[in-house]
Amino acid sequence: MTKDEALRLALDTLKEVREETFRLMRNGERLYAEDKVWNTIYVIKEVLAQTEQDNAYTYASNLAKALWQKHYMKESPKFALLDTTKGVLTQIDNMTCGLVRETAQPMQEPVAWEQFHEHMAGPNYVAPQRTWVGLKDDDEIPWDGVDAKSFARAIEAKLKDKNGY
Repeated sequence: MTKDEALRLALDTLKEVREETFRLMRNGERLYAEDKVWNTIYVIKEVLAQTEQDNAYTYASNLAKALWQKHYMKESPKFALLDTTKGVLTQIDNMTCGLVRETAQPMQEPVAWEQFHEHMAGPNYVAPQRTWVGLKDDDEIPWDGVDAKSFARAIEAKLKDKNGY
């Protein structure tokens, strides 16, 4: 029998004893045993809840480490787990979002590194915005003079040329 199973059995037994104690009470008197039963039930519930939280943290930590090792170890060698289950789940969320972004776009080299949290840095795949180069009054636009559509295409071609597209 595991520790959790033993605690659950003890909890169920104490609940039965509590019900029996209620039947034995006379004239609304509180029995000493009743207080002990209530306190013991409270302690067992707290221990079981803590065990569940510990199990969740362990599971989330193992998942986060596996994601990091498989997909981010080279890019983020100083990765460290946060100390709460919520923190580790946030790290998992960040890593999976990065994987989704990676599969949605062609693989590219990181252009910068960002500090996301004091323990976690990661690559930034978004290139910095270039400065837009517009048209000047003296720019020559080769236009055949036919219609507005061809004029718009000539302007577009000139802007693409000036901005490296």
